[in-house]
Amino acid sequence: MKKSLLQTPFVFAASLVLAASPIVAHADPGDISTIVGTGAEGYGGDGGFGLSATLEEPRRIACDPKGNLYFIDGSSRVRRYDRTTGIVSSYAGGAGVTAPVENAHADDIYLYAPNSLAIDGLGNVYVACDGSDGVFRIDAKTRYVTRYAGGGTNTDDGASALDANLGSGMYLAFDMEGHLYVMASANAKIRKIDKDTRKVTTVVGSGLFGHTGDGGPATDAGLTYPHGLCFDRENNLYIADTGNSVVRFVDAKTGIISTICGTGTPGYNGDNVPTLAAQLYSPVDVKVDRDGNVYIADTTQYRVRRIVKGPDRLRTITGTGIEGFSGDGGSAVAAKISHVAGLAIDSYGNLFLTDTLNHRIRRIEEAAPATSFQPDATVGKKRNGQKGNNVYTPTGAGQLQRIKSVGSPKAKFFFNIESDTNGLFADGMTVRVSGANRKFKPKYVQIGKGNVTAAMKRGYALEVGATEQVQFRAKVKAKLDRPRTRRTFRVACSSKEAGTTDMVKAKLKFRR
Repeated sequence: MKKSLLQTPFVFAASLVLAASPIVAHADPGDISTIVGTGAEGYGGDGGFGLSATLEEPRRIACDPKGNLYFIDGSSRVRRYDRTTGIVSSYAGGAGVTAPVENAHADDIYLYAPNSLAIDGLGNVYVACDGSDGVFRIDAKTRYVTRYAGGGTNTDDGASALDANLGSGMYLAFDMEGHLYVMASANAKIRKIDKDTRKVTTVVGSGLFGHTGDGGPATDAGLTYPHGLCFDRENNLYIADTGNSVVRFVDAKTGIISTICGTGTPGYNGDNVPTLAAQLYSPVDVKVDRDGNVYIADTTQYRVRRIVKGPDRLRTITGTGIEGFSGDGGSAVAAKISHVAGLAIDSYGNLFLTDTLNHRIRRIEEAAPATSFQPDATVGKKRNGQKGNNVYTPTGAGQLQRIKSVGSPKAKFFFNIESDTNGLFADGMTVRVSGANRKFKPKYVQIGKGNVTAAMKRGYALEVGATEQVQFRAKVKAKLDRPRTRRTFRVACSSKEAGTTDMVKAKLKFRR
């Protein structure tokens, strides 16, 4: 199929670097900051900004579909952080021990020992309260609270959710199909509540403690006081098997359980260690981002760890191993934390953690591994091509490329995108470039059906003076015509100088 140029609107993200000093208007990927909490222990600040609020002991945390945060604070309350305004408010509980635990507005109930929470695709909040032996649903529109499961005596599979005894030490997660899973830590089981039938079935755990069952059906496996669970986009289940100091994995297709991280011996034996040789120390939570990166709250070691896909190695993304508080405004790796009890990831790739004994909620900006075009390309009179092979989600962490102009007063950089989908689909994407000393207008590129190239007009070139460096951070949003599909695009940044063209290019794989 013949390629055609599209001069339609387009977007890319960037920061200008003069000499070697970047001008950054926002936190860089991997930076950590406090978003809620002064560090003082207590309850206060509802209706005000997050940084003015005081927290008791924030524990479990979750994001709704819009990126707002909900977290358990203390022994009887759920609080909410508004992503847009930065305002903190009480969302449920705190009405006093004489108040009802259900069938009332969220402001008028008492949450009796809330242990975990999860949010469905419509924004309804579910809270597991060990003190009331149940899971309670808070309606997203009315904030009316009803019992969703638990409180009964039936421990058998097939029982209705409201007749079931779900056990104690409850932790919650939704799978990709909207079914709710309840982990009973003290019972060494994970049970599924079907969203349609509201029947309860055991999906993991024999009910016996131990690190057993790898390679076999998950229902025959032993767990030891597990404290966290989550699902990836393929509906595979991840378990923080706390008492065994490992992370377990249940394959969605086969139901087979395996250990994917940890030796079973608690401790710390360094970073960049193969996952099955790396030690964890009683991990209490686990989360997976859209790219399949796994994040682990290695709480006793005062670290949050990440499994780097591909080489399957374990690395620290925040925490020095020494308890304390430090590092806001800088790289998360150098920050000190204290007893992280919960993790959450929003659709932008930001990682949120409850820094419990520091009485704060902290955020790591775009915590996923930074992808790059192998930075520090020099462009000038000689050709200098580079290639990168990277994976993006629609709201991925972004591409980073630093280019230095040499040999002439200015070099002009142009951008083009080429679809590689064999003429079958109509997709689109946005890229944004920002920074000083530029002549570049935000654009949107629609990639039509067919193997099509989209290019910027010459008048929208980015100009970089001699000996200057420009750093591009690309945040790409793909509009894919079908969910859960993969697309490949070729992106190039080229310069023209004295009739010579240099090119920096990458092949980007989008998946949704």
